[in-house]
Amino acid sequence: MRVSLKLLSLCLLMTGVLLSVASVPYAQEESEVMVQVEQVMPVLKGDTWVKMSDDEKISFIWGAGHIVSIQEVLARDNQDLKESNTFVNKIMEARSNQPMTMNQVAAKVDEYYQANPDKLDKPVVEVIWTETVVPRLSSAEEPQEPAQ
Repeated sequence: MRVSLKLLSLCLLMTGVLLSVASVPYAQEESEVMVQVEQVMPVLKGDTWVKMSDDEKISFIWGAGHIVSIQEVLARDNQDLKESNTFVNKIMEARSNQPMTMNQVAAKVDEYYQANPDKLDKPVVEVIWTETVVPRLSSAEEPQEPAQ
């Protein structure tokens, strides 16, 4: 598959935005973090997702995957980071239990919004979490959904 310059740029932009958001001090209130995220880049929600091309959807998932990969690499040499990053740990557990392609993840998100047209205001990351990560976890205790 040939990756266009537009798709690559979108992926790199998302990676940069997510890295800048990840650098927000943990002590800040959740609402302050969300305000900063919305100022840098609005949270992708279903109303936009359903209008995106397949290539744009894959670019979003690819960019999010890169953030997880970066966190995974950083945690290899930092035990505190490895232990504290529950979100990435759960994604890695789900991936290890039952790998999914980016196309499969996009299809699950599409299916969710098609089945729930009244929930187009739900963030895509939350849908990815609830529809593709949580069902593939082997842990007995289900993790909490990411905050909105």
